[in-house]
Amino acid sequence: MINEPSKDQQALYPIREVSRLTGIKPITLRAWERRYGLVEPVRTASGHRLYTENHLAIIKEAITLVDSGLPISQVKTILNERSELLTPKAPTECLDCDWDNVIRQAIKAKSFQQLHALTLRLLTTERKYSDLAHLFLQLSNTQISDDMDCNEIFWIQAWLQELNQQLSHRIHLWRQQTYQSKNLILILQQAETPGWLLKLMVLHCYEQGLTPVFTEQVFESLLDLVLPQDLTPFKGAIYLLPPQGSATMMGVGDLLKPLGSLQSWIMGDNTFEEGNESAVACDLRAWPFWFEPLLMNKPQ
Repeated sequence: MINEPSKDQQALYPIREVSRLTGIKPITLRAWERRYGLVEPVRTASGHRLYTENHLAIIKEAITLVDSGLPISQVKTILNERSELLTPKAPTECLDCDWDNVIRQAIKAKSFQQLHALTLRLLTTERKYSDLAHLFLQLSNTQISDDMDCNEIFWIQAWLQELNQQLSHRIHLWRQQTYQSKNLILILQQAETPGWLLKLMVLHCYEQGLTPVFTEQVFESLLDLVLPQDLTPFKGAIYLLPPQGSATMMGVGDLLKPLGSLQSWIMGDNTFEEGNESAVACDLRAWPFWFEPLLMNKPQ
């Protein structure tokens, strides 16, 4: 269950102040309390609501879930499930917990709500994108095995779909809420590169002040590449190749040719740098070093 404050815990905020801090109207806060039992404010002798810091934190978590597309009617259940799965561990312990095992448990429990809450928690912890990418790749590659039945495979795919949806939502928020840099970066994705990996790279670009331009269309050969007719606005381009195995048969020179003099990064598997010429005019990155800073060349 959610850790509710005790009745004698000091209550600090009247409802209008909570409304100001969260952006939620008082009438909505009352409805969330009355209909869904989200929090139970402390009442004064005259019946006025007072909210604690813990109440405020719960309301903010609820707002995050609602913004991600979850109905408010399901929020309390998800917060309870998250609390049961991830507490009583301290926050620092949660960062280092066995996420592989935790997500497996949610898959075994066949709970969309648990998968939603866990994926949200993973994406909101203080983790580097390289750490997330390594974990997600491990989970997506190792969880499907021959001894699994169709039902288990369905729930693994459900988790991957949930991951993609939440990453897409974060990209949408970046587009809506942040200044769009003039440093446009074109991202191209080869077949067999996971879609969630493309989305992590997009977020990686945004956080460095770059504006990624991408489609989820994949290419298998140079004939499949769909490039903008005018590359002039772009400051650089990123090729995403499969991070494990199935390395492209195309040479680095072939990949660079359509881009002309555009600054480029080519992300490959952990053997990618071997056998490729070291003097090429691009940044070759072997897995798992994809998410190092993307340093732009200074104008000549």
